[in-house]
Parts: sequence; C-alpha cells; structure tokens
Amino acid sequence: MGEHKLYNVGDYTKKWRYQLKQFTINGDDVPIERVTGIEIYSDYEKNAYPIIKVTIVLEPSRYYTIIDNKDSTTIHIRLQKYYMINDSDEKSMADDYINDTFQLILDDNDQDLGDLQERNNASQDFKNMRAGDLNDVNEAANEIELFLYKSDVVKAMNTTSENNVFKDVTIGDLIGHVFTQAGIDNVLMTPPNNTESYDTVMLPAMPLMKALRYLDSYYGIYENGSMMFFDIDRTYVLNYRGTCSAWEPDEVKDVQVIIPSATKNHVTDTCTVERDDDSETYFVVGDYRSLNVRNDSISNDIISSNNIQYISNYSGEHQTDKIDREDSNKTTDLHENRTENQYIGSTYTSQTGDTGNTIELVLSDYDVDMVKPNKKFNTVFEDQSINGDFNSEYMLVNKNTTFIKDGADFKVSSIIRLKETVK
Repeated sequence: MGEHKLYNVGDYTKKWRYQLKQFTINGDDVPIERVTGIEIYSDYEKNAYPIIKVTIVLEPSRYYTIIDNKDSTTIHIRLQKYYMINDSDEKSMADDYINDTFQLILDDNDQDLGDLQERNNASQDFKNMRAGDLNDVNEAANEIELFLYKSDVVKAMNTTSENNVFKDVTIGDLIGHVFTQAGIDNVLMTPPNNTESYDTVMLPAMPLMKALRYLDSYYGIYENGSMMFFDIDRTYVLNYRGTCSAWEPDEVKDVQVIIPSATKNHVTDTCTVERDDDSETYFVVGDYRSLNVRNDSISNDIISSNNIQYISNYSGEHQTDKIDREDSNKTTDLHENRTENQYIGSTYTSQTGDTGNTIELVLSDYDVDMVKPNKKFNTVFEDQSINGDFNSEYMLVNKNTTFIKDGADFKVSSIIRLKETVK
C-alpha cells in the first residue's frame, strides 16, 4: 500500500501560541508572569462542566485572602491565541480564547493551604507581612494550584425551578423552559428525536442539571441518549451517537485528524494545516508517538450485558433492543421501564455494548477551539496500509489541555479521546 500525502502543494501550516493578558483575584490584577501553567479538564461523557487548574506563584497575603474568602473569591482570566505561518516569526492578530470569570473549588482540608497558613501564623511579624508583602517578588515564593469552574455555570446549577405543570408541550419546550429559568442562553442543541406532544407534564422543583437529567431519563430526548456539557464558551445538548448536528452559523463542522507515518522525519510535526481547496474542514496533525487505539467491545460484552429486554410498567409490553455487531458475545439484561422514555433500550445498547474503536492521541501547537464535542471527526493515516482499519466517523468524548510556559507566552498540548460513531 502507498502513503497518503501529509501536505499538498499550496498547503500552509499554523503553529498556535497563547498569551495571558489578564489575571485578577477579586478584581485585583496579579502580575501575569506569576502564572506558570494552565490546564483544562473536559470529560464530555461523565462531567457536566470543565475543571480549570491554574499553577501560580503568590505572596502569602494574597493566598491568605483566598483562604479567608474562598466562597466569594472570583478569578478573571483573559487568555488570547495567535498563530505563526510556516514556522515564521511573524505573529497574527490575537483573539480571545478565554475571557471569563471563575470561582474556586477549594477543600476546607486542602493540605497546601493549611501548611501555608500554619507557616504564616508561626511568624511573629505575620500581620506586618500580610500588609506589606503585596507584589514583593521576594515574598512570592509559594507555587500553588487553584482549581476553578465558571461562576455563571455554578449559579445556574444551583438555581432551583418552581413546581410547574405544563399542558401540550414537547420535550424541546421543556428543556427551553429549564434553560430560561437558569439564565443559560448560549446553547447548541441537537433537535430532539422525541417530538411527541405531551398532554400534561409535571416538572418538580429541582436544580438545573437534575431537571435536565429527569427529562432525559423519564421522557427521553434522543434515541441514543444525550451528552450535556456546560463548556467555557457555550452549553451543548447533543445526541450521544450523532455526528455534527448542532452548530453556530458558518461554523466549520468537520475535523480531520492527520496522523503521520512513523518512518517520516516529520512525525513530530504537530500543527494545523490550511488548504486553499477545502475551507469546510479543519485539518490538525497529531503526534504519532502518542497514538493509542483500543476496542472495548469484547470486554464490555463480558462485563455488562449488551442487549436489553424491558417491561413497560404502564402497558406490560416486552421490548428488546440488540446491538448491531456480528462478532458480539450477546448477553441480555432484563429491566422494568417505569418511565415514558421510549428510548430506554436503544440508549442502553448504544452507550453500553457497541463501543467500536476508541482513539487517544496528543495534539499540540493547534487552535483549541477547533476541537469541540459538536464536531464530526475523521482520522487519516499517512500510512495507508492501516488507514482502512480506522476509516470511520468519531465523536470527541474527552479532552485534557495543558498550556505550558514558553518564554513570555504558552504552548498548548491536548490529550484527546475519540469514540467511533459510524463505521
């Protein structure tokens, strides 16, 4: 077999960098050089929102203020991105990647905070130190880690709706009501498969996420279940097994992950590629050395059932949903369906039994905004002898991104996990 050309005539590459423009704690500017690292953990399958970790050097007074006011402390981050074309030193105009306010995730028993406070209290001149160490570089010797989440998401999560009874409504109407009550307005949502109009629906008083999960589990939104995530820039409500089905106007929907051949000298080149003849696709080059491919279908067959038979609590009818895979070691689980969700079986088999290939690899020096859970992903191997084994469509289920100090700015590297959706 031959090889797929990694670069075509007329292609140009972009290396992306990130620069921290502002970092404030409770409205007070902190020198940006104090921030030595930023990480963003996004588990789109299992979590509802990303966790941000900031590694920063602080003087004791700022740190102690955080301890004293951990429940009300707010941190504002403005992080911008720019690129350089074909390894040149000329920088593009910078755009905002993050410009938002966050709150602390802080355990009362946090060991680092406790140790720092104990050391400070031991100082006889502690009060004078707290008053006089601000912005003193000699005092900024404590590197700490702050874990953050978005302020408005936390507020929305804790917003409890009132008891409501709705007449002649669809599941889409109900979800819209919940988001409106919580003040969430930047939502990308796949049109529901469930278009049934319900005569009467009672929605109990409960926080936002519980209300969404109640609607999803009791009535059903999508045939294969849903993936809900409150991201930094927008909220996603997506069909779990769908390809790109919810997007902004003019948003690029397709991402092609190019994986170089191990025998080529450009195997370590990670970047994004732009092609004059294709403006409808993002091209990003992955790190071949980090590639990890697995298929959990067989182990899932053994550990958990991959078919489901359920009995309706209302009608007493039996229904069976089976996975569509010939090599499956078929086992069946029996459940009672106490809901009005017609997608109980298909959701179970879609998310439990039929996993297909899962690909993990590292992307570096790229535009992090290119890789989002609403995109459709394809993989292209430069070595075409293995290309056919993974010629499929994938969904993004996990992305852990690290911003690494590189001079005055930051380089970026992400570990992504793609799950096969269509073979």
